[in-house]
Amino acid sequence: MPLGQNKNPIATVILVLFLMVFVIITSYFLALYLRNSRAASAQEKLEEIRNSLTVLDIEMYDNYYGENDTNVVDPPAWTVGADTPVLINMRNHGQLNHNWAIVKQGETVPVPFAEGQDSSILYYQAGMVYGDNETTFTFTAPEPGVYQVICTVEGHYPSMQGKLVVQ
Repeated sequence: MPLGQNKNPIATVILVLFLMVFVIITSYFLALYLRNSRAASAQEKLEEIRNSLTVLDIEMYDNYYGENDTNVVDPPAWTVGADTPVLINMRNHGQLNHNWAIVKQGETVPVPFAEGQDSSILYYQAGMVYGDNETTFTFTAPEPGVYQVICTVEGHYPSMQGKLVVQ
């Protein structure tokens, strides 16, 4: 017998309540499923970023990168993949302020480098790392090639340089 023709109003109320509870429970589980699938998608995306992320540890001392003060003749090299996210951990062991800047391919760094005046030749410049401090920056690696890396603090280049190898 159709719902409108039911002679028992209590049965109709029970049936309507049952349908309402069914819709509520179904909506709850659907929302839970959608939230979990979005969380899984977000987790997968985060994992994908982590897998593609390159981490560079940049050690800085007064007027040189790396463990040796031979940056002019034997600059340290860092290797990353092209167009990938890069996280740089910069640790300044010295007392002087430093930074880490990538020079665009084909550009010549003037000697002395005038901080703030020649920034058009830079592809990327991490912020300042003050003496005896550390910080972290991120950037996207450029196209493949070998790039010169310099400290743009006036007077630090050419003694403070390295190279970024992008594959």
